[in-house]
This record gives sequence, structure tokens and C-alpha cells, in this order.
Amino acid sequence: MAPVVAGKRCANCPTPDKDYAPSSDEIPADVANTPDAVPREEPRSRYGNPPSYEALGERYEVLTEVPRNYQERGRASWYGKKFHGRRTASGEKYDMFAMTAAHKTLPLPTYARVTNLANNLSVVVKINDRGPFHPGRIVDLSYAAAAKIDLLHHGSSDVLLEVLTPDQGNQSIEEGAGRPRYLEVGRFDDPIEAIALQERLNRLGIAKTELIAEPNAAGDGEEQVLRAGPFRDFSSLEAARRKLQTQKIMANPVAE
Repeated sequence: MAPVVAGKRCANCPTPDKDYAPSSDEIPADVANTPDAVPREEPRSRYGNPPSYEALGERYEVLTEVPRNYQERGRASWYGKKFHGRRTASGEKYDMFAMTAAHKTLPLPTYARVTNLANNLSVVVKINDRGPFHPGRIVDLSYAAAAKIDLLHHGSSDVLLEVLTPDQGNQSIEEGAGRPRYLEVGRFDDPIEAIALQERLNRLGIAKTELIAEPNAAGDGEEQVLRAGPFRDFSSLEAARRKLQTQKIMANPVAE
């Protein structure tokens, strides 16, 4: 029997059969561009917030208060069609194409930004379920949220989870030290090649670009680094990255 959380089985609770992705004809064409969840004031759920509960022989204490700027680092994975339409621990139905997530102890609901530390891509989700009940994992994302931070094919990744309040929902990058502010589009030995790509970016509507001369890896000359930005917030940075991706132009978020 699946674990019970305050009278509700969580959608993400372990069951004998394995989870699986939706079929290709079920997946929205723009699933990776699904808008982030927007943090807002909500009452605590009637379900899913007991003082403590037990799952797979472990007891978990649910947090009653969450410190401002609460963070966790650990592994993240995702859950998909096996749980689609089931009731979550909060009582809401799990929608694999919505921006939601599961966490073992944060109050339901809680909003959080989850950043994939392998690529610096971020997504804002509403935590409305319990789990994951696997060693080392701190959060399970919906299918859409995992798609947005390029987690689907890898299955899991190291992430940073940051709890957000409504006033922090789209915090400007300048307010978060060390956050990516630019997209590095390429490094070139040939300045003409760099300028050609810069002009292509401008034609795509990405007007904020710059070329910076830096020492090359061999240390015997210079190379041209093409960057786009700075971007005010993660939403605009991510929108630009995805626009470039549709043109087969790969770009990596960088802080400076």
C-alpha cells in the first residue's frame, strides 16, 4: 500500500510499477516553454500538512515555518504519466504538464525555484505533493518542469532549491549575487566569424550583445567571446536561450 499523508495518498508515493513518460502525441509542442508558476499568497492545504508522517519506514517532520531565503542542495528527478490525474498529498490532481513538484517536508503549498546545477537552467514550481522517498533526492518535478531545465533525458541531476515568497517571484538578477546574467554564445579565433554570428543574433531580435577579447586557452593569443545580455531576470534570459536553441545556436548561462 502506498504511504498515506494526512488521509491522502500522495500522487508521487512509491508503487510497484515503474513510472514512464507520456507518448509523443500527448506532449505539447512547446512543453519546455511552459510558463513558470507564479508565487502567490495561499492558505496551507487542509491535507498533506500533518506534524509528521511515515513513508517506507522513515518518519518525516513537516516544517511549520520556513526561514526566508531557505535553500537546499541535492538530487532532483521527475514523475510522469503513471501519476497523471492522481490526487496529490495536498488534494490537488497531479498534472504532469503543470509547473509543480513534490517535497518531503516543506509546507503545502510552497513555491520554489529549482536550478539545474549542470546547466544553470531554472524553473519556478508550486510544491503541492510529498516525495521523493528515495535516498539523496530532495525534489521531484513535474514532466513539464523537468523539460524546462533539461532534466528529462538525464533522469536526475544536482539542483539548488530556493523557497520563494510572492515578492521574490521574479527577483531581478542584480538582487541575486552569482546568478547568471549573460548567455555565452561562442568563442572565436576569427573576429569576422564572431561578428557574423553577432549580426545574426541581432536579426533574431536579441539586441543586447557584446564581443569581448580574452586570452585563448593556449595562452598565445586572444579569442573573441560573444555574449548576449545582461538580462534583468531569469525569465528573459531563459526566453532568449530557448529562442537561440530553436535556431540550433547553443548558449550557456554565465554570471559575468
